[in-house]
Amino acid sequence: CLACRTHAVVFDQSYFGKFMVQGPKAQAFVNFVAAAGAPKKLHRTTYTPLCNDNGGVEADLTITRLADDSFYFVAGGLTCSRDWEWLRAAAARDPIFLQDDNLIMRDVSNEFCVLSVQGPMSRRIVASLMSPNDDRLGGIHFDTTKKNNAFLFSFS
Repeated sequence: CLACRTHAVVFDQSYFGKFMVQGPKAQAFVNFVAAAGAPKKLHRTTYTPLCNDNGGVEADLTITRLADDSFYFVAGGLTCSRDWEWLRAAAARDPIFLQDDNLIMRDVSNEFCVLSVQGPMSRRIVASLMSPNDDRLGGIHFDTTKKNNAFLFSFS
């Protein structure tokens, strides 16, 4: 639309699925299911397909590294229930993921919203939500995630 091309728009994509994957084996799990592997740097986001054993695509989603052992998945709204079940089944295929809290998976879809700010003025709008002394937006690029007291900003 014209507003998105010339200014900015906000899309409410809260119907998307949101999943947390945490624990000592979280990175190994992400590397097991995601074709692109786990984001290597903290606060980085990767867009990736999830592939089955035959190489077919089961889902496509984004994965953000929140900590060394914590990842945040965002899946499309239409398929998020199926994607969640596929991820749970993938974890169950390898016993190492199920031992001793090695992997903790939670569907947090009802705990978070997803607002997508898009357009050439989007950075200015998001900057207004950050604290006045926060200059972190200057170095933000496509696959970066930043957090303040109220929001998790993912630029993807």
